[in-house]
Amino acid sequence: NVDLLNLQDGRGRTALHWVLQTWPANHGFWNVLWKASTEAATILDDDGNTPLVLALQSSQLPNDLVDSIVQEMVTALPSLASLSPKRNALCFNSSESFWPTPLYNALISGRSVSTLRTLIDAAGTSTLSTIVTPNHEAPLHVAITMYSSEEIRDLLTSPEALRVRDTHCLTPVDWLWLSHIRQRFA
Repeated sequence: NVDLLNLQDGRGRTALHWVLQTWPANHGFWNVLWKASTEAATILDDDGNTPLVLALQSSQLPNDLVDSIVQEMVTALPSLASLSPKRNALCFNSSESFWPTPLYNALISGRSVSTLRTLIDAAGTSTLSTIVTPNHEAPLHVAITMYSSEEIRDLLTSPEALRVRDTHCLTPVDWLWLSHIRQRFA
């Protein structure tokens, strides 16, 4: 019964949330639950996470497996790639909680270029200039401060992303310069 698969526990999680959170113990159930109820993939738990975000954050899931899970989920439901309950709700002096995008979660979790590309393709290039941190940073800011590979930085670059200013009024290009100076004179 699909309704049973979409039931949420006290933390707002469905069976699909738990299977991806408790991998590898429950790896055999992933495809069964996914095929039985793709709707469960859109349900946010109490922390604002979809099952996709939990998969991206999981240190137990290897990149190749996350690549295939992300590919399957966002191919069926492209909106999952940009689903964030308070997306773009952040203002400079806001005290609101901020909910990062799946792209941000993939980036900070060290997911592969393939996973990042799949999320960007599904969400569209506008996701590259979406604010993803309380400091008003776009994914490119984050990639630069994390010293991500040039391939990842290139993937996250767009004209709009280059113009995003964080709370210190710094663009990603400013951060790239600061990173270069820090490395050169450290």
